[in-house]
Amino acid sequence: MKTSSFLTGLALGVVAAYALNKKFPGKFCSCCGCDDSDNSAVKDAEETAEKLRSSTDSLLAQLSKTNDEKHESEAKVKDLEDKLSDKEVEIENLKNIIDANNAQTKKLEDELEQVKAKK
Repeated sequence: MKTSSFLTGLALGVVAAYALNKKFPGKFCSCCGCDDSDNSAVKDAEETAEKLRSSTDSLLAQLSKTNDEKHESEAKVKDLEDKLSDKEVEIENLKNIIDANNAQTKKLEDELEQVKAKK
C-alpha cells in the first residue's frame, strides 16, 4: 500500500511539473521559449509519468487480487468453522445418546440381577 501511494504521488508530481511547464513556458525550463515537442526533458518526463502510471495500475491490480484472495480465504475459514461447530454439536448429541444407552443398559442389568436373585 505504501509503495502504490508513493508511486501515485510521484506520478502526480511529474504530471504537475509538466503542466506547470506547459502553462508557464520558459520559467521552469532552461530553454527559453523552446517548443515542447523539441524538448527532450519534457518527453522524458512524459515517458516517466506514463511508466509510473502503468506501474501504479499494475500494483493496484495486484493489491486488488490479493485482497480478493484474502476475502476468499476468510470465507473458506468461516465455512470450515461453521462445519466444525456442526460436527461438535453432532458429537455432543452422540455422547448424550451413548450416556442414555449406558444408563438404560445399567438399569436392565440391575433388573436382571434382581430377577436372578429371586429365583
